[in-house]
Amino acid sequence: MDIIELYTEVVLRDGSYVRACPNYRGEGPWFDFGNVQWEDETGESYFLPGKILAFYRKNQECMALIHSVDIKSDGRVAGYRNSILTTHYKMQVTRNGAPVMYSINCSSIDSPLLWFDHEVHVPSVDTQPRSVMIVRPRNEWAYAWYVWNRRLRIKNVNRTTAKPMVDLGNEDDTVKVRSEIIQCIKNQGISAHIPECK
Repeated sequence: MDIIELYTEVVLRDGSYVRACPNYRGEGPWFDFGNVQWEDETGESYFLPGKILAFYRKNQECMALIHSVDIKSDGRVAGYRNSILTTHYKMQVTRNGAPVMYSINCSSIDSPLLWFDHEVHVPSVDTQPRSVMIVRPRNEWAYAWYVWNRRLRIKNVNRTTAKPMVDLGNEDDTVKVRSEIIQCIKNQGISAHIPECK
């Protein structure tokens, strides 16, 4: 019989913790979302959020069991719209509704993510969310806010007493700001890291 050691948390290279435990430090269930690095068929890297369900060791490697969001559902959650700072996803499931799980190396987890379940229930491993809102990673958030406000300042330069209302932009502005943010992220590159199981 194989013995699998489970862990409650992993420390990432920047010192942030990601947790996965049905009773984390005796305070109840805590299952973080992580920004997971994947590769497409061409070898191009991209990030996609996933709910972390467990940490374990396999062949001396730190591994994580995750339930990923469905990449095709980006912005296609009924009743919700993406913004510069938030993205809405459905969770990836099979045709009969069972969660699709992946076993990944913990080094694929780039950062923890702030997330909100669209359903209202007590979060646990047994109550998987059907759809979620993900807030941009904190290392992107400030730049996204800066780019958005810079665009709004340009749009609102001609305000007068006759037109005192602030123009908050439109879909075209959102698309332009998103593409500028994506270009900045690509220019910065993706760095590999080795997390530590605890």
